[in-house]
Amino acid sequence: MGCCSLRDFKGGIGVVVLASGAMDALAVDEPFLATTEETPIGFTLRCLEEAGLRRVEIVVDRQGRRMELSRDPSDRGTIFALTGGEAARGGIALLSPLLDGCLVLPAELPLLRPGTIDRVLRAAFETAAPVVYPTFQGDRGFPVYLDRTLFAEIVDEPAPEALAAVLARHEGEAREIAVFDHGCVEAAGVEMTDWTEKLASHHAPDDAECEAMMAVVAMDEPVCRHCQAVAELATWLAEQLNEKGHGLDVGLVRSAALVHDIGKGHSHHAEVGSGMLRVFGFPKVADLVADHHLGAAFDGKTIDERAVLFLAEKLVQGERRVSLAERFAPAFTRFGSDPEAVREISARLATAETMLHAVESEIDMTPFEPLSIRAPEGAVMGDF
Repeated sequence: MGCCSLRDFKGGIGVVVLASGAMDALAVDEPFLATTEETPIGFTLRCLEEAGLRRVEIVVDRQGRRMELSRDPSDRGTIFALTGGEAARGGIALLSPLLDGCLVLPAELPLLRPGTIDRVLRAAFETAAPVVYPTFQGDRGFPVYLDRTLFAEIVDEPAPEALAAVLARHEGEAREIAVFDHGCVEAAGVEMTDWTEKLASHHAPDDAECEAMMAVVAMDEPVCRHCQAVAELATWLAEQLNEKGHGLDVGLVRSAALVHDIGKGHSHHAEVGSGMLRVFGFPKVADLVADHHLGAAFDGKTIDERAVLFLAEKLVQGERRVSLAERFAPAFTRFGSDPEAVREISARLATAETMLHAVESEIDMTPFEPLSIRAPEGAVMGDF
């Protein structure tokens, strides 16, 4: 997605990785240091590159051995990883004083999202705060932004934990920015097997990340409950269809269903919601949400993630599982005097019926129990 605010940092942004005892193996752990996207270093590099940081150099120990990873030496931005307890002091001492600031990451490189780096840098530029912390569900995480005005103070700090001491002194000036990124508060660890498992599902937000997005846009509680009901049905449908060999991305389906009405309350809410999700850094989810209201073209055979989301949304009214006839009846009543609207509603109903027929030809829909007997007062009826 790129970080447009990086252009406003004329001196560039550096990166310091706090590699201490837990990362003593960094200098010799070749799988970890490999720069392919499937490794911690490689994935972190890609996130930084998408944020505009492309000149990358790693210092792997106190003796100053370096691993040059720069694709273009003229690009700005440097990443340093030092072993030992003085990682922050040593790493920041190596940064150019011409930089505008730096991002600090922990040794156990987290599975960050480019959108997190974007939001932290935006907050730093807009507030001019010396310290910016990303927060997830109220907890502070990484990367922490440090303004260059703190560089000399950290290097000259006599306390053993230089960075902690300086951050404590500037706590009153620090700012926080909410992000939608579990990884910022959860270290990924250095075991490659753990890393691979985490990476496999990283492209779609988890339930907690979806809840964080809902909270930031202040989604009404009835809308949240409706989205949860749609997500439960969509997840079940995707899992059942996968047992028949469809190969659907269940995580993507679920996350899109959880936030499909994030733009509710705006005109053209599907388009608005899709735009929000792109800004938040979830383009694949945004693509599904953009189509959930109208439904993508369906050939009667190909059941993909878009089809599952569209059908699930049309089988839920409020929090209650309903038939397509019951789901569409209010729309025909409301717009019955508008021939064009009736044609559009009829087309969506026909699409939903075709999808439902295709799904029912492969799986038994009856085992899925409704989430509630009736829609509660004030429940969201959904879209047509």
